[in-house]
Amino acid sequence: MPDPVTASRPAPSRAPYRGGVRPTETRGPAGVVRTALRLRMLALLALALGLAVVFAELGSWQLGRARTGQQAPPERAVVPLQQVLAPQEALSAEAVAGPVAVRGTWADVPQQLVVGRAADGSPGDGAWVLAAVEVPDVDTAPVDTAPVDADAADPAAGQRAAATGDGGALLPVVRGWVPDPDDAAGVPPAPTGAADLVGELAVSEDPRGLAGLPVGRLAAASSADLLNVWDGRVYAGYLVPDTQAQDASAPGAQVVPPPERESGTNLQNVSYAFQWWVFAAFAVLMWLRVVHDVHRRALERAEDEAEERRAPLPGATGGAADPEGGPDPGGAHEPSSALDPGDVDHPADDHPADDHPADRRAQEASR
Repeated sequence: MPDPVTASRPAPSRAPYRGGVRPTETRGPAGVVRTALRLRMLALLALALGLAVVFAELGSWQLGRARTGQQAPPERAVVPLQQVLAPQEALSAEAVAGPVAVRGTWADVPQQLVVGRAADGSPGDGAWVLAAVEVPDVDTAPVDTAPVDADAADPAAGQRAAATGDGGALLPVVRGWVPDPDDAAGVPPAPTGAADLVGELAVSEDPRGLAGLPVGRLAAASSADLLNVWDGRVYAGYLVPDTQAQDASAPGAQVVPPPERESGTNLQNVSYAFQWWVFAAFAVLMWLRVVHDVHRRALERAEDEAEERRAPLPGATGGAADPEGGPDPGGAHEPSSALDPGDVDHPADDHPADDHPADRRAQEASR
């Protein structure tokens, strides 16, 4: 037979969890997916994917530049220097795509020795012999690719070139290579007169400065360093004439090979492309992190609410509370201190009608 006290007790009310979802139903991958499918999370996903697409496209663009930015265009025919390069202007891909013709006069500036290198430009014990050709800003003469012997040049032609070169710029020219820069006899003298050369252009090297070097010596074929020793404008590059022109202008010096045309992959652009792709991945990872944090906070909030419901109400007594907040049905219960009026005898002689109610309570307590 059921306990009348327990049976008469009303069942504890169970308020739903916030959002109508119990904590156990939001744990695990299913709960994370449910959080990710919320409208706010989907809006953030669209934003993250948009940023990722933009960053990925920028990375592909940088990779394309890395593959083609340093590739020289197809080799072209000989063109005048003034057609592809202006004084103090950076060399373009067109300028290094083929030979150029240079017409002018050998400038009256001190010849320089670029020390510490081999004939091919690698580190070594020899030196390049560097002179300057004064080139007019405009060249109207037809291009003649035949080499010109400086010793047999027409003096009148040199005077015409000098007149045309008034106000021109200085183009550094590599005349050859000598094994011992300290051997003055092995260094060819500076040329004079007209200059009619055909060769390949090379980009000016980074400046190294003149500190610690004797007069007439350079550590690099740099236009910036040459501005400190030559008066006037200087081209941002230097010319390596062909073999016949070098032999004619610097007898006794060894021939310097033409510069190699840069091609292949630009590693700097590759690094930029990699950075953009990292940004694209980071945008998606940030969205995943936001979803995880929102899901974790929802679990913590639901667990806090469950703890509040398991805690006993203030002033409640009796057995231990069950997980849903009610007392334990199987626990011990203290007997009620109130007596059932039907179980107590009240003889009329023991309780006169005129007795005070307080006296009756005292008598009942004494029993």
